[in-house]
Amino acid sequence: MESVKGLRIGAVLLVVIVVGLFVVWDNSREVKEAESELKKAGLGVGEDVESVENKSNAHVLAELDEGGYVPYVDPSIEEFQALLDSLNGKTVNTEQEVADISVKGRDMLAERGVRLSLHEFMSGIDETIPSSAQNDKVEYEGATAKYIQTRA
Repeated sequence: MESVKGLRIGAVLLVVIVVGLFVVWDNSREVKEAESELKKAGLGVGEDVESVENKSNAHVLAELDEGGYVPYVDPSIEEFQALLDSLNGKTVNTEQEVADISVKGRDMLAERGVRLSLHEFMSGIDETIPSSAQNDKVEYEGATAKYIQTRA
């Protein structure tokens, strides 16, 4: 009778171990799938949080415009930095505010059926603000709102 009990306990333990191994294997597969999705989204496996946090606003804008990873040496980063510098010189807003407002504004325009790249959107706004605005800086929100109205 006790040997039958021992066999039952052994069988139960074996089932628990097998189920546990399956769960670990399944979770491992899910992790690999998540890593693959992150890699496609531009957050490379093995890229530590610090390196992501240390990306410049221009680099983040380039990646948003591209829809994924952009290497640090990509010329689009310099193009976005030049735009940010120009807009920063013409507006009262910080570089971070200009970047945030640009993304939101471009998305608002897209909701109205007008599809522009982020670079095209920011360039368009930059062209509408005269260079003389450097002496009398404008609010970037206002310039963005006017640009959206003319494009929508």
